[in-house]
Amino acid sequence: MSVDAPPLADAPPPAGKASSYDVVPYVDHSVSVAHPGRMAAVGRLFGLEPPPVETARVLELGCAAGANLLALANVYPDATFLGLDLSRVQIDAGAAVAAQLGLTNLELRYQDLAEFTPEEPFDYILCHGVFSWVPDAVRARILEIVRESLSPQGIAYVSYNALPGWHSGGMAREMMLYHLEGQADAADPKSRLEHAWGILKFMAENVPPRAESHRAVLNAFHKVFEENADSYLFHDFLEDENRPFYFHEFASLLAEHDLAYLGEPEGDSLVGLDVSPEIKRTLAALSDDPLRREQYGDFLRCRNFRRSLIVRGEAAIDRESPASRIDDLFVLCPLREVPAEAAGDDVPAPGVRRFATPDGDRAVDTPDPALAAALTRLAERWPAAIPVGALVREAVQEAGGDAEDLRNGISTLFGQSLLKLFSAPPPLASVLSERPVGDPLARLRAAHGREQVTSRLHVEIRLPDLARWVLPRLDGTRDAAALVEELAEGAVRGEPALQYEGQPVADLALARRLLEPQIASTLDCLRTLGLLAA
Repeated sequence: MSVDAPPLADAPPPAGKASSYDVVPYVDHSVSVAHPGRMAAVGRLFGLEPPPVETARVLELGCAAGANLLALANVYPDATFLGLDLSRVQIDAGAAVAAQLGLTNLELRYQDLAEFTPEEPFDYILCHGVFSWVPDAVRARILEIVRESLSPQGIAYVSYNALPGWHSGGMAREMMLYHLEGQADAADPKSRLEHAWGILKFMAENVPPRAESHRAVLNAFHKVFEENADSYLFHDFLEDENRPFYFHEFASLLAEHDLAYLGEPEGDSLVGLDVSPEIKRTLAALSDDPLRREQYGDFLRCRNFRRSLIVRGEAAIDRESPASRIDDLFVLCPLREVPAEAAGDDVPAPGVRRFATPDGDRAVDTPDPALAAALTRLAERWPAAIPVGALVREAVQEAGGDAEDLRNGISTLFGQSLLKLFSAPPPLASVLSERPVGDPLARLRAAHGREQVTSRLHVEIRLPDLARWVLPRLDGTRDAAALVEELAEGAVRGEPALQYEGQPVADLALARRLLEPQIASTLDCLRTLGLLAA
């Protein structure tokens, strides 16, 4: 269970329409891909002119406690945001945070989506974790709201469980629901979770030897539930409504409401799957219809969840040569070069350079000097977003090669979710100032003991221990020396505890000496995490 998970409520839900989210509030977190700047980047790649994020009007349907909109409103003060949710408990919690931050550009409203009538257009509409979990009538109303209120060049984001991959999730859900039918106390949220968790654990541990593939599926879900908050199991798997969709079914629903599918914010609908060129050519030969090719792609990868971008039906989508429109976008990439001595037995071939994600889970080998030069520049300038056009010019000038090939290489990495594209650079401090200013929302969260906060790159970050102490104090009045002094004075009192050679530190000078490098590295860590405001 997540350490930041909200507790199950002991009190009954407030008067009015009851919501299971009042009793079991969902974990309050932002959604990285549900960022208007990333949505707008996909729109531009497909020939659209989405409104500027900095002054946009943004609507979120099913905003929970508003974590997504709080993070955006905090970073974009000239944009306006409206969030709707049927859980008064969550709306009140989010509104309290907005009030503490003094946000005047955000409204969180207790509202039944089925009864909402938009009064003005919105440039970006977000609907995460709702579409599959509501009745058909509410699903239809969501698409009606998008059609009625989306501005001419606006973009909507809708996530949903996808088939064929969700068949395994449906199996786990049906097994747990069947077990709950026989439990007298299944209506109690805590008992419901215990029974569901217990039957899944029992099945995973006792699968017969000849059903190893089944064991692997159950163990995978058991691990997911262990790593997530109880609210994830309760709502994503045990709610009355949970309707997965094949992509072609979702596309048909869009057409019925005069809407059109644009793409995915992580780019994997732009350049296809991370497979060989031969497989891509075969997929392309199966159909001239890009929407049918999307469905074949889902069959191939057994996709279980989609985050689809939607536009008005009359939008002039141009899917030809998206890489040719990439120059005006801004790119961020977490890949770092792996030294040859750190590659172990899997050493790249001569002339090939390897770049990997910070956790080492994914890597890219490239023989292209221009792409390697571009990735090196992105690493050097992190967390600043760089204009793609300038990056291409600089890399080709340094390493040679063809600019069009480099654009295609960047597009391929985007399609593999190894870099992010934005329509405008996220506002943050990429260089450490003398008196740093932490992101206001992240500072508030950390001051209230939250281990996980949202960066100005709209990414959830789990803070290291010392960073949780430093971040709330970054109000622009303290330099590194002041932070060292404040922490050292507390350390000699045992608040926090500081040890040297196994003994508590009682000497102020020693405490300063020990803490100076730690404060310096923590400040740089907060900078690289995108947690400092410009």
